Amino acid sequence: MSNTLAETRPYGLAGQDWVSPLEDFANLGDTLDDLHRFKRKHPCFWPVGVLKPTAERPLFLGLSDELHPLVIDMRNLLREFWRGNRDASITQVLLGLNTDLFDYKFFGRTAPPLSRMVSDAALAALKGLNVKNEDIDRTQVVPDERTGGFRLVSINWFPWAVYDLFRASWRARICARCSRYFVADRPPQLYCSTKCSGSAKSARSKKWWREDGNKWRRKQKAKRKPRAKEGTSAKTKER
Repeated sequence: MSNTLAETRPYGLAGQDWVSPLEDFANLGDTLDDLHRFKRKHPCFWPVGVLKPTAERPLFLGLSDELHPLVIDMRNLLREFWRGNRDASITQVLLGLNTDLFDYKFFGRTAPPLSRMVSDAALAALKGLNVKNEDIDRTQVVPDERTGGFRLVSINWFPWAVYDLFRASWRARICARCSRYFVADRPPQLYCSTKCSGSAKSARSKKWWREDGNKWRRKQKAKRKPRAKEGTSAKTKER
């Protein structure tokens, strides 16, 4: 029997499609303009799937201006995860398995450390929109008869992206040059781009020349022996 989750994705998410939105979310800035740029690029990548039913169709509020404080809280949790914090409570929230801490009605009665994960501003925003716990998409883990294992069920890409990174946690890196969060392609990779790797190589070279260049030049100069002129050598032999 398989003990892994089935390889299914919402809205056709597959392969490396999750890398770019997850990197962009981890590097998201603090302003509403930053959120708007992210939303235009990744409109279906909600850190929390908040749906409000209406007469016409459900409204997806996960990246709405009103929930900007919640988006920032989830970004901060992802950064904690990225830096190596694999606390089960953080992982469960990022995977969408635990949404209880978003219920403002129970704030103050939520057991630590969950109560520290969501800011007062985020809870106030949820309350202002009258978001109930049932309005938040909770990722389900259900038996998969086809594989004999389990599969995730979510309308959202975000939990799947976190799950893929969780399974290959070595790929979560912070660029040694620019401090950008990125997903590595191979274990030795230290930089997020060729630009950063080239810049780091140039900086190392300049540092070496500044600290050791003069010593190297003196050694090279000492190795060189002065050559006698051909005319002088011939006269010496004749004598």
